[in-house]
Amino acid sequence: DSYLGWALSPYIGVFYFQFDPITAQVDKELWVIVGDLPPAYIVCDQAKNWQQALDAYGVEMMNWVQAVREGNDISKVIPVNVEPTLEYADMLESRIHAIWEGFVDVPPETLPSDL
Repeated sequence: DSYLGWALSPYIGVFYFQFDPITAQVDKELWVIVGDLPPAYIVCDQAKNWQQALDAYGVEMMNWVQAVREGNDISKVIPVNVEPTLEYADMLESRIHAIWEGFVDVPPETLPSDL
């Protein structure tokens, strides 16, 4: 099953998926974040709602930003579908801060109803 958790179309979408895993090692639930930013999935034990999923997404993406800036091995952090350059790190960081400032700590009932 899949559900829209929240979206600000066409910039970002947070989707919730439930699976019938074929093995015990496969997650049963995932959040998927897509839009004008690198796509990624977040397991639900890190995030119980869409805001926590966005927060966890931001933390993982900022780990990538830090690895790029420090010249560290990016294979140890969440995969990002761009070259590991300072320019892309800066762009991603600005998007993550906008997400954190605008949507993560905002009570859902205060968000515009047309989102």
